[in-house]
Formats: sequence, C-alpha cells, structure tokens
Amino acid sequence: MVKIIIGIIIAVLLIIFMIQNIASVEITFLAWTIIVSRVILVLVVLIFGIFLGIFVTEITWIKKNIKTRKKEKQKQEKEQQKQEKEKEQEEPENRESGE
Repeated sequence: MVKIIIGIIIAVLLIIFMIQNIASVEITFLAWTIIVSRVILVLVVLIFGIFLGIFVTEITWIKKNIKTRKKEKQKQEKEQQKQEKEKEQEEPENRESGE
C-alpha cells in the first residue's frame, strides 16, 4: 500500500514538472541547432545519465571479476606447486624406507 502511495506521489510530481516545463529550448552544438521541449531535454539527459551509470558500473564489475579470477588462478597454482613439493619430499623418504 505504501509503495502505491509513493508511486502516485511521484507520478503527480512528474506531471506537475512536465506542465511547468512545456516551453521550448534552443540547443546549439557545433553547427547544429535544435529546438526541443524542456521536458524532453531533461528526460533525454536523465536516460543518458542512467545508461552512462550502468555502463560505468558494468566496466567496474568486469574489472573486479577479472582481478578475482586472476587471484583464484594464482591461488590454485600455488596450491598445485605446494602439492608437487610435498610429493617430491615424500618420494625420497619412500625410496629410503624401501631400501
């Protein structure tokens, strides 16, 4: 019930924002000039920011995942080297006790 009320409040605030910002804005970038509603401009910038945030988060997650895999691989290699050393130490003992 609380989520529905919060959703309704946000929707009402969004409608008020849209009504107050119907005016057109002229945007100039290099040689291009575009006239667009303020609401559309704000929504486009918002969506762009959301996608940019997701992109940066994914890159960070991928880098962290790569580091974790490298650490796990190094840990496995060390464990394997340790086991090989233990086997090498056991072999001479087995030879001496067998003679």
